[in-house]
Amino acid sequence: MNTFDWYIEYTKQTQELRRLFAKCLSALSEDEPNLGAVHAIRDIAVTKYNDLTTHWKLAFPTEPLPKGIDIRRHLRFSESVDFWGLLSDDFFEADIKALTYLSGNLKRQRNDPYVSEERLRELSSISKTRFDLSRLIYICKELNLGYQSGQIYALPLLVRSILDHVPPIFGCKNFKEVANNYSGTKSFRESAAQLDESSRKIGDSFLHTQIRQSESLPSAVQVDFRHSLDVVLSEIIRILR
Repeated sequence: MNTFDWYIEYTKQTQELRRLFAKCLSALSEDEPNLGAVHAIRDIAVTKYNDLTTHWKLAFPTEPLPKGIDIRRHLRFSESVDFWGLLSDDFFEADIKALTYLSGNLKRQRNDPYVSEERLRELSSISKTRFDLSRLIYICKELNLGYQSGQIYALPLLVRSILDHVPPIFGCKNFKEVANNYSGTKSFRESAAQLDESSRKIGDSFLHTQIRQSESLPSAVQVDFRHSLDVVLSEIIRILR
């Protein structure tokens, strides 16, 4: 789930919880409160709150939902003052943290693309070559779109598609041959070998790991091959110019 979808789902779930809290508060404010109805609505809210904590872990796997102890206490007692707290204060810190998570990702991704605009311009400017670079440029642009929208699982697979696509430019059959046998600098071969090995291992783990009882979801750091990929793209540009 990308950053935008996570935040939209977070707001949907918290809005639904607030709607339930408001119904309970309204029922308790009547001349003859229907405690049975209040408790039934509270039970629904407890289930939806548990769903929210699960959703929260998609973005913050090691951090609990803020003020979780207060929220559960208020749900347990279910008095008017508890629903006032749930509506006015208990979710405020989580709302700010969720919004900060969204804006932080937007800022990082906007200012720091996966493939730099400079590299894309350089690739697009190359015309006198026997290789058609349109697919390579398209995949690079798709990498940036995936990175901007937080599609972590797609990134190593797109990097692998680039590495499978470009070996003929280096006069090689596959990228492992590029890393081992291409007559470039030592630093290039080291970057190419590191990119080949790390992207293959992480890509394979994404593709072939079967479902388990518990998961640790990947972060953007885990799929950050930008430095090594930039070295490979810059060498492609040098060769074709």
